[in-house]
Amino acid sequence: MSYVSFLSDEHLLSCIERLYNVYEKKKDEFTLSKFYENQIDPIKLLFDMNFFGISQEEVIAREIQRKIDKSISNAIGTFHEELLGGIDGYMKHPVGCGFDITDSQCNLLFSDIKNKHNTVKGSNLQNLYSDLESYIEDKPNAKSYWVQIISAGQSFNENWTIPAHNKYNPNVYKISADRFYEVLTGKKNAFAELCTVLPIAINDFLDSKQLKPTISNINVYKQLCTRALNNKVSLNIQLMNDTFKNYNGFPIKNI
Repeated sequence: MSYVSFLSDEHLLSCIERLYNVYEKKKDEFTLSKFYENQIDPIKLLFDMNFFGISQEEVIAREIQRKIDKSISNAIGTFHEELLGGIDGYMKHPVGCGFDITDSQCNLLFSDIKNKHNTVKGSNLQNLYSDLESYIEDKPNAKSYWVQIISAGQSFNENWTIPAHNKYNPNVYKISADRFYEVLTGKKNAFAELCTVLPIAINDFLDSKQLKPTISNINVYKQLCTRALNNKVSLNIQLMNDTFKNYNGFPIKNI
């Protein structure tokens, strides 16, 4: 039995595997210097440890996860593009083309996939609209879509206009993920079908590779512990000394 009716099992699992590899790469590339980039809040981490009842190692792992979250979010967007590109009659285009998913002949449908509805703001909305218009220029039967995987909570497939900037085109649309999957597959509940089986497919992939992923690599935590040990302070104090090293009264010592 297939996971979903509109994608091959091989394609779905290969998309999961590519995303898994991105996660592992981001964790492996994370260094102590990246941990301290854009500052951390050692006081918050101290309260997190004590008030959430979590270990030092776990609170460091969560901070690492928070710091790499943006690049992971970008990879999630690519995951959706790769999935959609596996639907019969459609294809994914490489970065740099502008559009992400089109019909196989590139003459009926063009789309720009955004993982969240608020990814594009302000003047960038006008630029996105202009791009969508340009894709279907001289193609009277074509439609272009701004696809929102995570919308503001609504399901929609509607003509997109920006009256304040005189942006009107009857063939430019904005659309939520469920409706876009319906457009590509002809199945009203295709996106729900995918979400239902995704936990199973992920577990099957991990089991088949005998993988037991961790939240982060352990190297950064070990380096922090070594720094604290060498300076004869607790890890919490070490984090404060590193963050506030130019403040009056620092470095501080254990009481």
